[in-house]
Amino acid sequence: MTAPEPPDTYAEQLAAELPGWAIDTSIPGTPGAIYLTHPDGHRLGLRLQPHGHVIQTWITAGPLPELPAATTPSEAAKAQTALDARLQPGRTWHAVLSLSTSTNPYKALLTLATKHLIRALTVKPKRAATAPKWRENQPIPRARLTRLPKPTTRKDDTT
Repeated sequence: MTAPEPPDTYAEQLAAELPGWAIDTSIPGTPGAIYLTHPDGHRLGLRLQPHGHVIQTWITAGPLPELPAATTPSEAAKAQTALDARLQPGRTWHAVLSLSTSTNPYKALLTLATKHLIRALTVKPKRAATAPKWRENQPIPRARLTRLPKPTTRKDDTT
């Protein structure tokens, strides 16, 4: 297994591939994190985990766009519903990428950023994707959430 590239290299690659996104060194934050910003106010962060071979990624939503002028109450309700479905300002969505299972880490990171993180800005996911089991060029599998069993009491427990 080869040593992973520094996060700066991955951030430069992402900035070159994502239109409108640029590296921003003025953001204070997590030590070792690199941030990309979008003119709409969104931030994408990358950080190589200390144990190596895993990149932690997250996206933070910027301000919501203005509601379009609606002519009818149903159009206004539809526009409000679309805004409510978005990731709300200041909220983040996280994902990780295992570099040891990826044949092309740059392409995998670009896929993760475009298909999962940036998409979360407009369509807030209901649950987290399982990682690192997904591969590039494949859809991201969804985690299956289960409910805990109802607590039950027996006659012996009440005494």
